[in-house]
Amino acid sequence: MKNEIINIDDDEIDELFVDIKDLVEQSRNRVYRTVNTEMVYLCWNIGKKIVEKQEGKKRAEYGNYLLDVI
Repeated sequence: MKNEIINIDDDEIDELFVDIKDLVEQSRNRVYRTVNTEMVYLCWNIGKKIVEKQEGKKRAEYGNYLLDVI
């Protein structure tokens, strides 16, 4: 195999960079959505645990304590 020089004009290089930039942005956006989704699941599950610990009470007892302190 012989080393060949490939000639690429400026427009092709610009197009390549734009395509690569678009790929990076698309990937970054997918990561943002995934992280946001996981944060929603986390917060929902934290809230669920708190409600379960209240054992059916409308308000948790620690809430009264926090209000008294403030």
